[in-house]
Amino acid sequence: MKKDAHDFIKRCHTCQIHANLSHKPPTLLQDMRTSWPFHTWGLDLIGTIHPPSDGYIWILTATEYVTKWVEAIPLRKATGAAISNFIREYIVCRFGIPYKMVTDNGTPFVNKQVSSMLSGYHIKHRHFTPYYPQGNGQAEATNKIILRILSKMVYEYEGGWSIHLLDALWAYRTSSRSATGFSPYSLVYGSDVISPVEITIPTARVSAINDLEWDVKSCWDWRLLDLKAVDEKRVQAERRMALYHKTVAQAYNNI
Repeated sequence: MKKDAHDFIKRCHTCQIHANLSHKPPTLLQDMRTSWPFHTWGLDLIGTIHPPSDGYIWILTATEYVTKWVEAIPLRKATGAAISNFIREYIVCRFGIPYKMVTDNGTPFVNKQVSSMLSGYHIKHRHFTPYYPQGNGQAEATNKIILRILSKMVYEYEGGWSIHLLDALWAYRTSSRSATGFSPYSLVYGSDVISPVEITIPTARVSAINDLEWDVKSCWDWRLLDLKAVDEKRVQAERRMALYHKTVAQAYNNI
């Protein structure tokens, strides 16, 4: 299946015209490590986006630095109130209180509403240099991928980009990331997502699950195995990220 997908993408015109472009700034690549999952989130704004979609002209994204999980919403106005509500609803209430938030120095992120909300939860607010706004590398990388997915979907299907944002997030969360070797979904929830393809053409695991009569104890035991495995996955992901960042930094700094 992976080979078929790879071959399809190589022949896909839309995939090629929306592929990554390399832009190297005049600074060395810096590696930002975190201590545990949901420790650090990088926030960024994509926009303004033209044409607008149902009045939306911004996308607010938040990327978790270990699992690479992404939350994002469309915005009509990038205000401090909208940013602070997003942090509370989509990060704190879903994943707990993080240690640190990383943003730029823009007024949507540096204002009384955001500062009050972060200080209330004792969350540290870190800013990257205004002389190099691409310094929040994790958020910038996420933005590129989300925009590329949205560009392909808008090109292929009808409707504005805001309609397809949830589908783009789902595609990102369930795809393996090069840095970790795992999908964000599996590192957060401890199991692999069941994709639409597996429903249309049932895989071995789907067929096995559907054919069994599950009792409460069996479900409990099965879930415990997933939860025990997630810690091992996260350790493997951290090791792989360390090697990945070292390799990328060496190649990047020697260009």
